[in-house]
Amino acid sequence: TRSASLRALLAVAATKGMPIHQLDVSTAFLNGELEEELWMQQPPGYESADPTQACRLKKSIYGLKQAPRCWYVKLVAALDKLGFKPSQADPALFIKKDENGIVYLLVHVDDIITTSDDEELIRKVKDAVGKVFKIRDLGEAKVFLGMEISRGENGEVKLSQRRYIEELLQRHQLVDAKPRSTPLPPGSKVLPAEEGDMELKDSSDYRTLVGELNYLATSTRPDIAQAL
Repeated sequence: TRSASLRALLAVAATKGMPIHQLDVSTAFLNGELEEELWMQQPPGYESADPTQACRLKKSIYGLKQAPRCWYVKLVAALDKLGFKPSQADPALFIKKDENGIVYLLVHVDDIITTSDDEELIRKVKDAVGKVFKIRDLGEAKVFLGMEISRGENGEVKLSQRRYIEELLQRHQLVDAKPRSTPLPPGSKVLPAEEGDMELKDSSDYRTLVGELNYLATSTRPDIAQAL
């Protein structure tokens, strides 16, 4: 998964004391090249006098189902020219290795994490990518895939999802719930439910909460996996 790739990449960076930087590509999906002929209705505010006319798209735009793939194809082609190759384990992880050192790029839509054994290589990569796409240099990585990234004094890398947890508690009205260190109190007896005892008229909230907690468990809180 992408979060597993992020953890692996950060582990390498922490072990080798490598700097971790972040950038994002502005309006990424608008860079994609269309592989087919597409037409759209005249957008509001830009109508011509003839209502029967339509607009032919020259490039990808937001809202197209193929927009993410068009962007990925464009990005892969650009990174390939810079010497990057996608990892066999994760096509969103790109690696460039030569006599100057090694550089890693992990991409999630328009967000990019990069790390290298030479900070000068990171600067050069940013400059090179910036010549192809409009980017924002965010400096040291702070947040990626909803996970907050911090660096300790000794070079260790810490991942947390405090904001995600707080929003989850508010969304499900659990802010005032009392914390428990175990799924059930010690000595609890589990009995089979009587018919109708556990019936849920609408299980969507329950499924949503379990999914959100599962994402948390597989990202930064493996300690809650057993309870789930």
